[in-house]
Amino acid sequence: MSDVTDLRRTQKALKTSEERLRQITDNMGDLVLRVNLEGGIEFISPSVKQVLDYDIAELIGCSVISFIHEDDLARAMSVLKKGGKKGENKTEIRIRHRDGSFFWFEVVGAAIRNEAGKIAGAVLGGRDITQRKEVEDSLRQSEAMFRALTESTAVAIFVIQDERYCYINPAFTTMSGYTLDDLQGLRFWDLITPEMRDTVRERGLSRQRGEKPPPRYEIKFITKTGEERVGDFVATFIQYEGQPALIASLSDITERKRKEEELRSSEKRYRTIIENIEDGYFEVNLKGDIIFASDPCMKITGTDRKTFLGMNFREFSPPENWPKMYQAFYKVFETGEPLKGMAWEVVRIDGIHQFIEASTSLIRDDAGQPVGFRGIVRDVTERKQREDQIQWMAYHDILTSLPNRALFYDRAAMILAQAKRKQGRFGLMMLDLDRFKEVNDTYGHDAGDQLLIGVARRLGEAVREQDTVARIGGDEFVIILPEVASLADVKMIGQRVIHGFQKPIPIGELELTVAFSIGMALYPDDAGDIEALMRCADEGMYLVKGQGGGLHGL
Repeated sequence: MSDVTDLRRTQKALKTSEERLRQITDNMGDLVLRVNLEGGIEFISPSVKQVLDYDIAELIGCSVISFIHEDDLARAMSVLKKGGKKGENKTEIRIRHRDGSFFWFEVVGAAIRNEAGKIAGAVLGGRDITQRKEVEDSLRQSEAMFRALTESTAVAIFVIQDERYCYINPAFTTMSGYTLDDLQGLRFWDLITPEMRDTVRERGLSRQRGEKPPPRYEIKFITKTGEERVGDFVATFIQYEGQPALIASLSDITERKRKEEELRSSEKRYRTIIENIEDGYFEVNLKGDIIFASDPCMKITGTDRKTFLGMNFREFSPPENWPKMYQAFYKVFETGEPLKGMAWEVVRIDGIHQFIEASTSLIRDDAGQPVGFRGIVRDVTERKQREDQIQWMAYHDILTSLPNRALFYDRAAMILAQAKRKQGRFGLMMLDLDRFKEVNDTYGHDAGDQLLIGVARRLGEAVREQDTVARIGGDEFVIILPEVASLADVKMIGQRVIHGFQKPIPIGELELTVAFSIGMALYPDDAGDIEALMRCADEGMYLVKGQGGGLHGL
C-alpha cells in the first residue's frame, strides 16, 4: 500500500490552477486558444462568440489555418513554428468572422512542450485590432492624400512648429527659392519683411491664446534672392506628428497686386478725364437700363444721379424715335463694331427737348459675351439749332419768313410731278405791290420792311393750308395753288387775297392801304412747266399794271 497524499495534493493544486485559468479566460475579451502540431484547435476561450460569433463546440478539432486569411498564412505559420523564440512570436493577421468578413488580430504565440521537452503545440493569444487598423489605414490615406495635394498644388504650403519650418511643399521652394535644408536654423519670421514681422507674430500668438485674428490676410515675404513679394496668407493650427503646429498656405499675388494697382491708376486717370470733359460718359445693360453715368449726363437730362441711375434710355426719348435707337444699338450688338455720330433727341424730365450726338460700343465680360453698351454723349442742341437756322435761312426770306425762290421751286417741282402723275391741275399767281417805292421814299425803309411783313401775314391768312406763298423779289410774291379744278378756282382764291387787303395795314402810327397787280396761270391749260407758267402769270401781272395799277387787278 502506497502513500497517495502527495499525489492528491498535486492533483488538487492542478485543478485549482486550471479553474483559476478558466475563470481568467472566460472573462477576458481577448481570444486564447491552444492548438496541436497540426494546428487543430484543442481549446478556445468563450470570447470567440463575442468577437467572431462562433460557438466553442463548432471550433474544437477544426484547423486554425482554415480561419486565417490566405495572404496572412505565412506570418501565422511563422508564429506557430517559432513561437518559442522571443521577438518572433508576435504578428498581425486577419481571421474570418462567421459572416465571412475578416477581422484584424494581433497574435502572440507560446510553444507547449511535452515531458521530453519537445514542442507539442502552442498557446495563442489574439487581440482584436480591427478598429486600430482602420484608423491607421485612414491615417495613411489621409497622409498620402495630404502629400499628393500639397506636392501637386501651385500654392505654397508649409508647417511651423516652435517657429521653425518642419515641412514645405515643392511650390514653396519654387516660390521662395528655399529648400527645407536652407530653412534649418531660420525662424518663420525671418522670411517676413521687417515692417510686417510684428503684425504677423502678434496674430500668431493671438491664435495660440484662443483669440480669433483674421484667418486670411496679405503679407510681404522675402525670397532667397532677397526679392520682396506679396502673398495671400492663410493659417490655422493642427496636430502634426502629435504636436501642435501651424499649417499655412501662401499664394504669390505680386503680379495680381501690380495689375490691380495699374488698373486703379488707369481707372483714376480715365475717371479724371471723364469728370473733366464736357461730354457725358454712360454705360447701360442689354435692356437699356443706365448703370453708370458721368455728371454731364445729368446736366443734359436735367436729373440728379440718384434719379438717373436705373432709368431706361427710352424714358429720355420720344416714342417715335425708339425704332431708330433700337436699330442702332442692335447693329452694334450684332457686328461688335462701334457706332459714331448717332443723332438722338432727348426729352428732359422738365419736358425740354434737347439734341445729343452719341457714340457707342459693346461691353463684353471676361468670357467675351456682350453684357451692355458704353458710350459718349455730347449736347449738340445749340449746334442743331444753328444748323436748323442755316437750313431754314437757305429756303426762307429772312424778313417775312416766307419761302424764298429756292423753296418755291422745290415745292413747285413736287406739285408739278404730282399733277402729272394724277393728271390734275394747279394754279400759279404772281403778285406785285403797286407804288412800293413811294412808301420807302416817303416813310423810310423800316416802314417799307414792316409793310412787307404785314403783307406776308395777310397773304398767309388769305390762302388755303396746302397753298405756298413765297417772296421772290423786293415787292414780288408768288402763290402756287395745288389741286384746283379750273381757272375759276384760282380767281376765287385771288378774290380772297384782294379782300384780305381791303383794310389798311398798321405800321406804327401809320395805316397804309396796299394795292396789288396780280397775274395768274393754270397748269396744264396755259403751260406745261413751271418756268412757262411763271412767264404766263408774269405777263398777266404786268398787263394789269400797265392798265394803271394801284388796283386789286386780276
